[in-house]
Formats: sequence, C-alpha cells, structure tokens
Amino acid sequence: MHESPILIPKRKNLNEPMPTSSVAQVLSRYCKRTGIPKFVPRDIRRACKTLMIKHRIGNEVELNRLHNHALNDVSNKHYNRYDYFDRKLEVLQRWETFLLGLLSKP
Repeated sequence: MHESPILIPKRKNLNEPMPTSSVAQVLSRYCKRTGIPKFVPRDIRRACKTLMIKHRIGNEVELNRLHNHALNDVSNKHYNRYDYFDRKLEVLQRWETFLLGLLSKP
C-alpha cells in the first residue's frame, strides 16, 4: 500500500485528491457488489452533521464552518477573517471520542 497525505487520492497521483464524482462512482460500484443500499458522499456529510447536532458535539456555527459553509451575513462576509481551525479541531476531537465510545459498546 502506498502512503499518501490525501485521504482518498487519485490512483495515478497520490498527491492529488480523487474527484468527488469518482468517489461517488466507486461507492456506487461497491454498494452494488455488496448489496449495501446506495449512498453518496453527501449522505455521509448529512448524517455526520445531524448526529453531531443531536449529540451536542458542536454548535451551528462550528458545524457550518467544519462543513465549509460560508457565513454570509455582512459582518462575517466582510470583516471576520478567522479560519476557525482550532474550533474545527475541537469538534473533530469530540466527534472522535463519540465514535470511539460507540465502537467500545458491546
């Protein structure tokens, strides 16, 4: 297996991410082959955000920034240059703790 800094790299260039459409095609073929109900990457984003809100893992602003949704009010659009990196990291660490807790249950 090749090492890559990219989660899902292109097959021929491990330093570039696979296009979203290609990921969806791979998932579609996998679901068909295994009998798993078909889903697309957007479904994973939707499920994550829904569960994060349900279990109070992050607030609306943190989750919108985590999902790269723009904050379009005047103040944020023109004046707020904060990248939210530390808050995104905190949310992802809480999400990791939540998921590990699920995996440790019998």
